[in-house]
Amino acid sequence: MDAGAPLATRFPAIFSHCTRLHATVAAVVGRGFDLQPRLSTAAACELLEVQRLVAGISLGSGADRCFIDYMRRASFCCREAYRMLSPPHPPDASARVAWSLRLPSKLKIFAYLDDIDRLSTRANLFHKTWNIRNYRYVGDVSTSRHLCLECTTASHVWARLGVLVPSEQFSIWELPAPLGVATATWHFGVAAIMWSIWKTRNDLVFNGITTSPVFAIRRACDDIALWRWRIPHLGRADVDSLRSYMLMRCD
Repeated sequence: MDAGAPLATRFPAIFSHCTRLHATVAAVVGRGFDLQPRLSTAAACELLEVQRLVAGISLGSGADRCFIDYMRRASFCCREAYRMLSPPHPPDASARVAWSLRLPSKLKIFAYLDDIDRLSTRANLFHKTWNIRNYRYVGDVSTSRHLCLECTTASHVWARLGVLVPSEQFSIWELPAPLGVATATWHFGVAAIMWSIWKTRNDLVFNGITTSPVFAIRRACDDIALWRWRIPHLGRADVDSLRSYMLMRCD
């Protein structure tokens, strides 16, 4: 039997006779055990052992302190509980990149959903059996890849930026950078560009407004200028270089 296991697991017979299942250690030490009458032989034997354990406990005047039974011996909190239940590193490489971006939370979520094709595209809405007969989009099947990489506006955006979109299946984080900036900076830029392309799609679908590729790039540059302050000071020069390059490609 694991010595670190809960008492309810270590002594199941006596626990089955307990009338206060959620009593604290302090309550049991102070008030004694509340048990059903007529203990079984196994429960009576376990009771003697539990009483020996409780007899060695002395209560202090301070507040209760809870710890997680883990190698870190950290104080109990939701963060430490999730850390213990989760693997050391997320098995999803795309999620690891998305959550590391110095971007607003909605952008991180959007970028991750885009990469795993879980955005509310026409294809996904059909898959969920949504009634979208009034949907204004016409043309090829609307998937995340099509909307953000292959549709007319998106393909012109990436071509103008000098980014070669692979024909095979790939992660958006694997798009080749058009100039020598840090990988984290390029991922930052990819998310901003994808977000601008997505807003371009929404302008067309919901407002009937057609947006040019140059406008989409300039809007992404405006967002980058707004979010660059989230980047550590040493990394801002790379962000500025990427933004300058994008603006230059708009001419």
